Amino acid sequence: MKYPDYEGTAATRWVEVGSIPSHWDQLFFDQIQEEAIESETLREAAATNSKSDFRYVFEKAFEGLVIDRMEGNEEIFGKLMSDGEFRKLAVEHLLHQVYSALKIHKP
Repeated sequence: MKYPDYEGTAATRWVEVGSIPSHWDQLFFDQIQEEAIESETLREAAATNSKSDFRYVFEKAFEGLVIDRMEGNEEIFGKLMSDGEFRKLAVEHLLHQVYSALKIHKP
């Protein structure tokens, strides 16, 4: 199983909250990540901000990205909306992945 890379401690963090993503959950996160990477707003924010400043833009976009992927993923959607710790881990994982990808693949 591919565990999210949360700056080297993801597997431990996900296990601590009892929320190791399944294969299908990982696909859900991968889809959100790809959509985020394609976002012009996030692309511009990553190009002009530090990761900590990018966080503000990313966190605002996160809920919309999740809602766009809700259909067919009701279980994980519900968990992201109701479990604050799980949502925090998901945001941290995706923030790191999206920011890194956007910094590497500058237009």
